[in-house]
Amino acid sequence: MNCLLILSSKLISEEMQSSFGKIPSAMIPIMSGCSLIDKIYEDYSKDYFKIFISVYEEKEIILDYIEHKYKDKIHPIILDELKDIGYSLKYSYQQIIESIPNKIENFTVIFGDTNLKE
Repeated sequence: MNCLLILSSKLISEEMQSSFGKIPSAMIPIMSGCSLIDKIYEDYSKDYFKIFISVYEEKEIILDYIEHKYKDKIHPIILDELKDIGYSLKYSYQQIIESIPNKIENFTVIFGDTNLKE
């Protein structure tokens, strides 16, 4: 089973907040009506059986968005506290392992503010 984890627990930088407001990194708008989370889903959904996203700061923004647009397609992992990236990765991975009864064959992690595919 292939799983993708999108790390989007922190807000965008203060410099970017002046343009977009206090939003998590995966919610950065990249074109009319489209955010990075949409582009990531479009690029990766065919290759990954399950897609997860870690959330913490302003988590309601992402939780509401995926509830309406990606219900049962992108699964949120709500961190218990905000620490460094290593903690977010470890906590999220533990939650994923507990939620999936099958063996994970391919586990990929990307940052919510990163678009790797064109």
